[in-house]
Amino acid sequence: MVARPCRIRAQVQRRVAATVGVLALAGLTGGCGFVSALAHPAVPSTGVAESSSVGPATPAPSSTAAVASAGADLVASSYARPASLKVTVTGAQPGVPPIPTMQGSLAVDCHLPADAAEYVTVTVVFTDRGPADSKEQVHTYGHVMGSNLRLDLSVVGGPGLGVFDLTINPTGYCNGDPVLPTRTTLQSQDLAGEHQSMTVYVLARIGAAGADPLQGATLQIRDPRRNPDALDPDPWTWHVERVTAGSACLGDPDSLCVPLG
Repeated sequence: MVARPCRIRAQVQRRVAATVGVLALAGLTGGCGFVSALAHPAVPSTGVAESSSVGPATPAPSSTAAVASAGADLVASSYARPASLKVTVTGAQPGVPPIPTMQGSLAVDCHLPADAAEYVTVTVVFTDRGPADSKEQVHTYGHVMGSNLRLDLSVVGGPGLGVFDLTINPTGYCNGDPVLPTRTTLQSQDLAGEHQSMTVYVLARIGAAGADPLQGATLQIRDPRRNPDALDPDPWTWHVERVTAGSACLGDPDSLCVPLG
């Protein structure tokens, strides 16, 4: 009567040992997934499958950092009034510049698909550095002496290039002609101890060959002058006293040349 319980207890011990052995073997062959499954029981399914796919990467925006710059100290041929000029070019952007035109956009005005063009933004800053006018000067001239700057800008160095200054009112730049204008004239306001920033865009058609159309292109800034007006009918010529950044165009000391690509 005593031996029977002992046999039962021995059978139970053998079964427990066998079960532990099976679990140990499964743990060795199943790896971490099995252990994790034991530690974290499965949550009942809600019937909604979770997506493990990663969405398409958002394309990085084109660079707007400055890629080129130029500058100069100016002095007027009349009154020896000092001024300065600074030019900054940002990295290329795809498409056409955000310029309002009478046709709606440059893409329509110049027969240029937006996906076949790129452009750079050029910022031109003119600063009047003349001294404050005295009461005697105001009495003599009848107004506070100010200065303005007129510049001729042109783009050279490659086909399919155009230069556009940003104006307040919509205008016609190409007037339906697919040939882009390569020249424009920039005009500042009358300033006295102030500065003004003006925006210019250089647009490039992208050819079928896929080469960068701005590579090797240059923006030439020439003939700095003052536009005479009713208050001061005398025309001024601005001379480059010192180039502070970049370089003058070859053979023209009163100019600046800025690489675009």
